[in-house]
Amino acid sequence: MPDSTPTTTPKDGGLTIPPTISTPRLLLKRMNDTTSPQQANWFHRFWTDDDCTTWSVQGKTTSPEDSLERMKQHNDKFDMITFAVFAKDVPPEEGYPDDPGRLVGNIGLRRLKATLPPFPREESAGASGGKENEGEGRKKRLDVRSLGYAYFSHAWGKGYATEAGKAVLDTYEAAVKEKLASSSDSEEEEVEYWVEAGWDKDNPASGNVIAKLGFKEVGWYVEETDELIFLGGKWRGPGYWIWGKWVG
Repeated sequence: MPDSTPTTTPKDGGLTIPPTISTPRLLLKRMNDTTSPQQANWFHRFWTDDDCTTWSVQGKTTSPEDSLERMKQHNDKFDMITFAVFAKDVPPEEGYPDDPGRLVGNIGLRRLKATLPPFPREESAGASGGKENEGEGRKKRLDVRSLGYAYFSHAWGKGYATEAGKAVLDTYEAAVKEKLASSSDSEEEEVEYWVEAGWDKDNPASGNVIAKLGFKEVGWYVEETDELIFLGGKWRGPGYWIWGKWVG
């Protein structure tokens, strides 16, 4: 079992993540610059919206300053790989003419420790960047990220979450494979990449998206505290589903 203890790593885990991802209907723009008024504005609009935050344990922010602090926390504490999601074929919202389409949501990968131990990896051709028998004898480290997303209510039911999720995961996996292919036998540790996603049993729509993205059930997780959390309009818990997938 790889060690899942967090370690100091370069931003984005040393991966090359593009600032823009394009799909047939969507344009995803990276949100990692807290000095950018435009990116800060996108972030603020998500985190002050009731529908976008209804399933978030963090809840809403209360001001542009509060949103900016959370954005900084996402960068500094969680090394977030986050994108604002825009619908290409829909005009920007009134008052935001510089947006590259209608802002419909956000999606990201947050660094964390594994919530539950990953299921065993099924070895397949190319699973280690195409290098067979490489890494034997080296310490293994588990690099874990959690997939999260939220969309404005006007964007629900259009398949945007699945389309954007596939684009982000494909981009992330391509970056992982590129890094694995350039790794050397002389490196002290071998990194394995795991992505998990959590969803509440009362939010089956999110569970359906996660299944479509290739995640498999890991298990039911209950935190040490049995306190209820206000999500989706009522007090819920304790516990939620954890699903996961290997990448690279």
